[in-house]
Amino acid sequence: MSNYQQLNAAALALRCDAANLAFRTTNELEDFTGMLGQERAVDAICFGVDAQMHGYNLFVHGPEGSGKHSYIRQFLAQRASQEQPASDWCYVNNFTEPHKPRALRLPAGAAADFRLHIARLIEETHQALLSAFESDEYRKRRQRLEASMHSEHEKAITEIREHARKRGLNLQQTMTGFTFIPFHDGKSLTPDEYDELPENKRQQLEKDTREAAEELETVLHRIPRKARELTHHLSELDRQVADAAIADLIDEIIEVYSGNLPVIEHLEDIHQDILDNQQLFLELDNMRSDAIYTQLDGRMHSSQIAQDFPLRRYAVNVLVTHDNSNGAPVIYCENPSHQELLGNIEYRSDMGTLSTDFTLIKAGNLLHANGGYLIIDAYKLLTHPFSWDALKRSLNNEKVRIRSVAQDYGLLNTVSLEPEGIALNAKIILIGDRSIYYLLKLLDPEFGDLFKIAADFDQHMKRSATAEQDYARLLATVARQESLLPLDCNAIAVIIDESIRLANNNQKLSLEMGEVIDILRESHLFARRVNAQCILSDHVLLAIEARRERVGRLREQVQEDMLHNTIRIETTGERIGQLNALAIVALADERFAHPVRLTARVTLGSGGINDIEGEIEMGGPIHSKGMLILSAYVASTYNLGRPLSISASIVFEQSYAGIEGDSASMAELCVLLSALAQAPLKQSFAMTGSVDQFGNVQAIGGVNEKIEGFFALCQARGLDGKQGVIIPAANVRHLMLRSDVVAAVSAGLFNVYSVDHVDAAMELLTGMPAGVVDAAGQFPAGSLNQRVRLALDIYAAQLQQFSADSDRDSRSGH
Repeated sequence: MSNYQQLNAAALALRCDAANLAFRTTNELEDFTGMLGQERAVDAICFGVDAQMHGYNLFVHGPEGSGKHSYIRQFLAQRASQEQPASDWCYVNNFTEPHKPRALRLPAGAAADFRLHIARLIEETHQALLSAFESDEYRKRRQRLEASMHSEHEKAITEIREHARKRGLNLQQTMTGFTFIPFHDGKSLTPDEYDELPENKRQQLEKDTREAAEELETVLHRIPRKARELTHHLSELDRQVADAAIADLIDEIIEVYSGNLPVIEHLEDIHQDILDNQQLFLELDNMRSDAIYTQLDGRMHSSQIAQDFPLRRYAVNVLVTHDNSNGAPVIYCENPSHQELLGNIEYRSDMGTLSTDFTLIKAGNLLHANGGYLIIDAYKLLTHPFSWDALKRSLNNEKVRIRSVAQDYGLLNTVSLEPEGIALNAKIILIGDRSIYYLLKLLDPEFGDLFKIAADFDQHMKRSATAEQDYARLLATVARQESLLPLDCNAIAVIIDESIRLANNNQKLSLEMGEVIDILRESHLFARRVNAQCILSDHVLLAIEARRERVGRLREQVQEDMLHNTIRIETTGERIGQLNALAIVALADERFAHPVRLTARVTLGSGGINDIEGEIEMGGPIHSKGMLILSAYVASTYNLGRPLSISASIVFEQSYAGIEGDSASMAELCVLLSALAQAPLKQSFAMTGSVDQFGNVQAIGGVNEKIEGFFALCQARGLDGKQGVIIPAANVRHLMLRSDVVAAVSAGLFNVYSVDHVDAAMELLTGMPAGVVDAAGQFPAGSLNQRVRLALDIYAAQLQQFSADSDRDSRSGH
């Protein structure tokens, strides 16, 4: 049996009783630690952080204002402070393949020291090599080698000269080389004298000249080889001298980093490269040591270093360094672009030519968070091109490779750097809306493998005395953290009431703390205006009302149009096929409800029930579904065994925007039944609720705003005690109405009724008994339902008669 219930004031708002709060002001409360009402999400976060395995990264999702950002930062900061500090990373030159810089890992805080060690090594090497190559010992050894070569050369020339003299030839050096000239009695022969010699003598001289020339040529051919030998010996001498000068310097640093094999290998490479390139240091004999030190120490930005500075090859590019006393890093990536996330390779421009080297490699947030935690806003990550793919690639490979987007996607054909990948060991925490999480889960097959843990922040928590006390402690903590005035227990009770209202359930507290904390801050401002020492309930109520008024322009305009009948809404009298439904308007800053005039007309026909909004595509799919459901209810309840013989139209009058949702389907059914039964409906009522195919009334959203929207119009026109709102019984637990509405109900000036079936609603609206079908399938005489069925029977008979008359006219030729 359907029924309705008139709700008393106590059922309309289950308010927090300040007397049950165990304090007078929040100064008496301890700080709240942890996360209020989010046990499930907190457990997931703890598990995800503890799981040090591939793919166990976290996606934290939930509504805005639920505190997920602040909690994650607070939790990770506390957790990271107890963990080992992350390693430092730097890039150094690869002397074998300069376009593939090498990555070195060092203990936390050690990279800067390593850079200083290398800078001092180069400075001391410069001085040591200058001293070694300017020493007397080096000059003497070099002179001995050169003298030995010169002596050997002179000895060979002397021997050839002596052999030639024995043959009557004199060896002379000219501008173009050496030549042999015949002589006699100690004097060189002139051409004429040579021609006067006997033939046999000339032939002998020519033969001796050829033989001497061959001997000379043999000696001269040995000179380049001997010169190369000298160069080699001099080079070996230089390496020995340089090695002796710097070996101890290198060994001292190797001893410092004795446990780090990659660093030792790099030091050995530096050692060999210095020996191979001693001339770099010797050519800088006029450069001050402090200039060398400054440029290798890294205190000058790489773009400020002269491009032709030759000792940059030994520099250390510190990518990431950490304080070894601060635990693991926690990084929040505010702008997760490809460059900010992975890092970047910068370029220098000189006369229009771009160049780069390992000193221009810059780390991104992944490397800064390596060994710790990286927090990224999921929406921002997905809106940056290429960032999501770059993050997945790094997580899959467990390495960070610093490359440009152009390199990754084959858009750059020029030779660029290919830095060695750096091992990635960071826990990634994405924070976003549930919709983003479910879309990624659905559309990206890699997402589930890389983000195995979901931490779901709830928007509500169950209401209890303990929960209200914890809520008060949380508000007290925020007030202290933000240097706000303390609150008395009544002010806390009002804020808790508003939290319940935000939750849309009088058995729940809202965990979307953003708006609640804003109310707290604004209450503080109202208290300060009157120099209060404590925030009172009046200050909170002023803050809440001020927030409502700030965004109330459209709400007031709609009500003004109704008061002037620009928008026609009746709140007195009775009308057939007309009723006040309730619509929600949700804007960026405001959410309110207002009544909408709903009408129905019925004529003879076979078109069934027409949804005008649906016909012109102003109704959404859920609204259309509701219309089909009420059509099924009418057909099955009143017209068993035959099709509907009516053409009914239902419309929201003066509605010029789209209609969506099924929360008006009960009102639509009522106006249709009213039109069929010709039973007037009381216009002093507004109604909300959806129905199923059996006429049962189902819960809807926004019940508080809908009641208050109709109340505001009735209050503006004058409350008479007859006006009221009919709501689904299932929505009673959601009621948390404003104080003025509750006061009006308590004074008998306004009414709120709950119903569980459309029959109960029709009885309220018409004052007629609905009537229950008996075993024979008949409704009681005089009942509303009996009138509906009778109307449908009349329409069916008329349609049958019309069809018969049409057939007869057709057969008679008319």
